[in-house]
Amino acid sequence: MPQRHSRLVTVLLAAALLAGAANLGAYAATGGPLLLGKSNSSDKTTKLKTTGKGPALKLKSKPGKAPFTVSNDTRIKKLNADLLDGLDGSALQTKAYRYNLTGTSTGTTMRFALPGLPAGQYVVNYAVNAQLSGAASFFGCVLDSGAAFESGQVAALGATAGGDAWYVNGGGPLDTRARAYTLTCQSSGGVTFTIPTPFAQAQIVLTRVDETVTTASTGVHVPTMKPGLAR
Repeated sequence: MPQRHSRLVTVLLAAALLAGAANLGAYAATGGPLLLGKSNSSDKTTKLKTTGKGPALKLKSKPGKAPFTVSNDTRIKKLNADLLDGLDGSALQTKAYRYNLTGTSTGTTMRFALPGLPAGQYVVNYAVNAQLSGAASFFGCVLDSGAAFESGQVAALGATAGGDAWYVNGGGPLDTRARAYTLTCQSSGGVTFTIPTPFAQAQIVLTRVDETVTTASTGVHVPTMKPGLAR
């Protein structure tokens, strides 16, 4: 009887040890070692620090498999994956800057500043209509970084709409990373003007672009086609 009782105690102890080992194999709790391929649980933050030159943690996975996953979409502070080339998502959105133009010149030149325009590359489009007093011979606008029509970009000459009404449309690429620009409009000497006319709003729109690619395009002569054959 004592021998049978001793054997039963031994079996129960072995079963308890096996059960405990099974639980340890299922997860590692707070203060325990990290078990690979198993669930790990902790009621405190786990920190990993390296004293060498390399990174504190390196994760490798099979091609096409994520090296790690997260449980929710909460933004992780200072995690570079939140940025693209150091830019936040809002900075990657296409953004246009529009300026409504209004003013009266007592001379021949009027300049419009572009406040709040960040340095960068832009595609510019402007439509300016003006009421000129007197017999003007020309009216034009240019994006300028110095004196009027010097160091100018995206220049365009206007056309008369009859009487004292003039209009000018211009467009093209503009790089403001090296210098700032203003929109300068100028008429012929001895003529004052007002922008805009009462009929339409004068404005300039600058749309930011990430890159501008310039390629030459050479025109090819096309013979004049006979009437009735043009398509």
